[in-house]
Amino acid sequence: MQKQSGRPRQQELNERILNAAITLGRELGYEQVTVQMVADAAQVGRQSIYRRWPSKEEMMADALLLHASDVVNVRFSRLSESAEVNICGMFCEMAKLLGDDGVLTKEFLIAAQNQPALQQIYVEKIATPWIANISKFMDGINPSLDPSLLHTMATMIQSTFMYQLLIGQELDRAFCEKLAAVVCPQILRGF
Repeated sequence: MQKQSGRPRQQELNERILNAAITLGRELGYEQVTVQMVADAAQVGRQSIYRRWPSKEEMMADALLLHASDVVNVRFSRLSESAEVNICGMFCEMAKLLGDDGVLTKEFLIAAQNQPALQQIYVEKIATPWIANISKFMDGINPSLDPSLLHTMATMIQSTFMYQLLIGQELDRAFCEKLAAVVCPQILRGF
């Protein structure tokens, strides 16, 4: 078999860069990571990064999204006939998937406080799809819910997870059970 030469496929290169960004972000923290560090770790030139992402912020947002896509796009499954068990299961799955990237997500959110462009990236690429996914799951539990109220509840759930990260609290089973105990009656009653 002949060895292929030339540039690596675009997707592989993108993932290598984003994985390097996440690894460095976990090790050093969001603020400490530079584009040059990511380029060195991914063994590419800085221009390879800047051709794909116009800024560190956009690169880090895509890196977080790549690793948070499990949280944002997870297909929550029904575990039982019990709405509370299903909702708690969804919360536990979200908590588990946030796992390693929780601290990095926290630092990203803190940095976004003073950077409107970063806020917009977070809202568009992470928060909005995540909230839509939660809404879809909740709609499956009670399809008669008003869509605007459902969206509000999903936003509150996503915000509660982010608040827990920001104040350094565990996203453990006890947290998920407490949140499910509050949310479930609202979903079943229709607010």
